Amino acid sequence: MTAKVPKSLIKDEATFKSAVEAFRQAKLAHRLTENEPAPTADFLIEASVRRVPAQGINKPDDFVADYVIVDDIPKPTVTELRAKLMQQSHQQEADDIAKVLSPAAQRLLQLELAEIGPKPPAEFSAEEQALVAKQQAFMTDVRKIQIASARRAVAIEAMTDDEVMA
Repeated sequence: MTAKVPKSLIKDEATFKSAVEAFRQAKLAHRLTENEPAPTADFLIEASVRRVPAQGINKPDDFVADYVIVDDIPKPTVTELRAKLMQQSHQQEADDIAKVLSPAAQRLLQLELAEIGPKPPAEFSAEEQALVAKQQAFMTDVRKIQIASARRAVAIEAMTDDEVMA
């Protein structure tokens, strides 16, 4: 009976095929030995090699690879794929913002701006003016990134199911 090997239980088909063939060859070589334990392998590999009884007297049995790999890996739904695209877009937005100013530098900037306190801009020192200018430049870049991200999100929402699945 042909063994049905779930695709989710093997790393890749080529490696599995090689392992099955190696085990089959070991079983064939074992036919000619005496008082030695039979070769063993992972249960999926062993199940994939079938013994074929010999026809006739004094002929050794044969061993053949007899398996089929069954794709049991569930396919993601359109909703799941669309959500994944949205998540990737949000991650891209966060990465792009971090390229402009790292999260640690953003935090430091906010803390330094908070220390300025409530006073009119005319009373800002040169250092404080530089901090405010840095914040304004950063926020301008962030808005551009957020607009690009929002456009990506709208495009993802507008995609047909076939486009999402492609």
